[in-house]
Amino acid sequence: MEFDEDVPDELEVLRKRARSQGSLLLGQAPLDDNTRALLVEVTTYLQAPKGPSPLNKLAELANSPDAHPAIKPQLWYLIGEIYLSESQQAKALEAYKQALGQ
Repeated sequence: MEFDEDVPDELEVLRKRARSQGSLLLGQAPLDDNTRALLVEVTTYLQAPKGPSPLNKLAELANSPDAHPAIKPQLWYLIGEIYLSESQQAKALEAYKQALGQ
């Protein structure tokens, strides 16, 4: 798959913005135990990818109408991080854009 030369630059800019936005809003969101456990699972997976990817569970929660709107940017940011760790830049870029509401 070929990428536009600007994609890596755009990817990094959007990644940083999505991380900041997600972290800021996450602090305002009420988290239930299942969401907390999933966030820990994702963070652990990103630090040492072992076992099945939590991507599907994360995407399911991000698309759920029951998910608190304040956590959705962080969920999309984490989805982007998983895609990036799997060398799927185009999907990561789209996830970061989703995190920023673009």
